[in-house]
Amino acid sequence: MSTELPMRVLHTIHSLDPLHGGTSYGLRGMVEGLLKKGIETEILVLDNEARPWLAEWPCKVHAAGCGIGRFGYNKKFDAMLARIVNSFDLAVVHGLWQYHGLATRRECLKAGVPYAVFPHGMLDEWFSKVYAWKHLLKQIYWGCVENKVLRDAAVVFFTTDDEFEAGRDTFSPFAVRPAIAPFGIQPPAHTTEEFSAGFHRRVPGFFGKRTLLFLSRIHPKKGCDLLIEGFARWHASLPPESQNDWHLRIVGPSDSDDFLEHLRSMAATHRLAERGLITFVGNVGGEDKWQEISQADALVLPSHQENFGVIIAEALACGVPVLISNKVNGWHAIQESGAGLVEQDTVEGVVKLFQRWERLTADAVTSMRRAATQYFAGRMSSDVGAQAFCSIVQDLETEKHPQRFSTEVEAHTRSRSERA
Repeated sequence: MSTELPMRVLHTIHSLDPLHGGTSYGLRGMVEGLLKKGIETEILVLDNEARPWLAEWPCKVHAAGCGIGRFGYNKKFDAMLARIVNSFDLAVVHGLWQYHGLATRRECLKAGVPYAVFPHGMLDEWFSKVYAWKHLLKQIYWGCVENKVLRDAAVVFFTTDDEFEAGRDTFSPFAVRPAIAPFGIQPPAHTTEEFSAGFHRRVPGFFGKRTLLFLSRIHPKKGCDLLIEGFARWHASLPPESQNDWHLRIVGPSDSDDFLEHLRSMAATHRLAERGLITFVGNVGGEDKWQEISQADALVLPSHQENFGVIIAEALACGVPVLISNKVNGWHAIQESGAGLVEQDTVEGVVKLFQRWERLTADAVTSMRRAATQYFAGRMSSDVGAQAFCSIVQDLETEKHPQRFSTEVEAHTRSRSERA
């Protein structure tokens, strides 16, 4: 199907609440990119119709209401999906382990409408190692339901090669038709300079500071504890005359009051807050978010697991280099492009990130900022993501289906090769 011809795409997702993380932000970028290409796009979601964030979307949103528990079972979702699915050329499931995926598979198979799946990093083996008991429950559900959702999809979209490699051996059986299609975002409406000036008007006292910014959900997988410990160790090694030049700003909603209190306690132990070296901000959105990013010296994200990382795309869109761990999918390309620095997801790795960043010359920083902007334009904009998605869907229409990948077939092939 030519991407210039009319096409209708329905996205199904558990929630569009921005507090749930980057998936809703990434989906917004994808929707905006598809709309620019003339592709009619709607969303069916398990949110209550009155939720304020639904009115902010640029496309029609069908709100079925919240389902039961975190799984989200909802008969109204079934009825709405059955009523509208025939009017679309393709359905796209966002996320795993919840009812909307099961329902979308069932109704699409009934209606003869092809569907695709974006796992959004939810197959990553990190979760199985850290939450072993949850992994056992998921393996049971996988065997009964979830593997069929991916198996019967026309295509399963991974945002990077790293995401596919990190998830293909986590559950068994595993059979998908994989394709790579990055999520993307729209660039900010104003220039970095305008947003930065707005930040300093809104938050006086930071002008001249070299701010290291963490902006994401405050969650153990994000490496927030490594960040605070690593910052404290690195900062203590700086010459006294330059120590007041630096500030760590932690911005984002917390999944757990206990974990947030633990981080505050760590900061207090190192006297970071007392000396004015760290600020916990809480959640921000809209222009305030872009202001936070634009004024930063660098974005720091030492995650133990990170899929696409919408905040990384947002930072690069503002020309802000990223200091990340090698557990962030796509880190190879970011490192090779010169748009950021990469180290291990350990305290020592965080210290090295800060050391390497602090030692860069002004010219090197300028070059990295330029590389960040170029990387965003070439790999993480909504236009790039939408084009990749459309190209793959066009191949589906011409029956050029992605080759099915199966861990069982791969193991059998490897075994035969080894015997030979």
